[in-house]
Amino acid sequence: MRSNRHVTTRSGGVVLATSLFLALCVSLLLRARPWTNLPSSSDAFNDASSRPAPSPPDLDIIPIEVSPPSNPNNKSQDNGTVSIELSTLPGLGGSTPLHGPWDGHAIIVTIGNASTLASSHPRDDDVQLFSVLAPIGGCTSHSGQLSKTSINAARSKCDVAVNGSPFGKNGGCIGQGLSNGAEVCSDCDVWDGIPSLGLLTANRGSDSIIEEGSAWVVGTGLNCTLAKSMGILNLISGHDPGWLVRKGRIIPERNGGDNDVIAPRTAVGISGDGTRLILLVVDGCEHCPDFMGGPQGLTISELALEMIKLGAVYAINLDGGGSSTLFYEGKVVNYPTSLDVVPVWRERRVSTVLCLHSEIGGEER
Repeated sequence: MRSNRHVTTRSGGVVLATSLFLALCVSLLLRARPWTNLPSSSDAFNDASSRPAPSPPDLDIIPIEVSPPSNPNNKSQDNGTVSIELSTLPGLGGSTPLHGPWDGHAIIVTIGNASTLASSHPRDDDVQLFSVLAPIGGCTSHSGQLSKTSINAARSKCDVAVNGSPFGKNGGCIGQGLSNGAEVCSDCDVWDGIPSLGLLTANRGSDSIIEEGSAWVVGTGLNCTLAKSMGILNLISGHDPGWLVRKGRIIPERNGGDNDVIAPRTAVGISGDGTRLILLVVDGCEHCPDFMGGPQGLTISELALEMIKLGAVYAINLDGGGSSTLFYEGKVVNYPTSLDVVPVWRERRVSTVLCLHSEIGGEER
């Protein structure tokens, strides 16, 4: 009997190992195929003559309703408050026998009174609350040097960071973005119909000062030229289908297609008064086979609903699936599944990164 149990256990182990091996092979094939679900670096997307004219900008401006600083005359005083709170939402992305619960991770960044944190910051000069990090090796619309969210975030000493815009099969950037006033991709076009998010500060030309008159700008058709003319230094483009929540209303609808796909997710949103920036990263496994519990995560409509629950009046979708990564206080705190078909922790190399600092400012100029 003991011998039979040993054989049965050994046989089960072989079956499990074989299944994991096959799933890994499928993952590698999936990662090698062209990314046909994205208008990434295809000739049709990048050839201006073959594209329809982009739609005019459709923007919403959300003023940041901050209170005045306690002592505006004291430039060396810490007059501003920015708090960052992380909360875990157990099992938001589902649960499977091999992995257990797939959690959600919410970040709420709250801007208190008008922030002019001049010389109080101990690190870099002119540190910004909201910044977009370009790929470390740069990118064009056809190719790029991808890097992990955690590596890019650590280089910029981000307190919080998430993966940003999607990318093509060769690492090419998609959509237009700004990183501290510089274009992320010089030959990328605006992704028509997909919203972008930027920070418009009252002190034009510096995202290190948040005061009365500052605002978030979110909407479609926001290209780099327009953004810079408005005074936006950092701009991030969303991912299809783009809008999750607009003016408090859920935008995506069940369509029997991409909107109903269950996958890990990353989203960014803004409260109605502009004082809270909301990030949500949901763990999961986009292509896990049924014997491993099937796909885990959220649909786009479910993601939009969760953003509303967290207080977002405006929210856009960012890159998801195996790209979804949350960096917090020096480490990755979620469970990225870059392989897509097995519940194995593995961080993916991505394109842009959305970076947040709880203390902002620099030496007074």
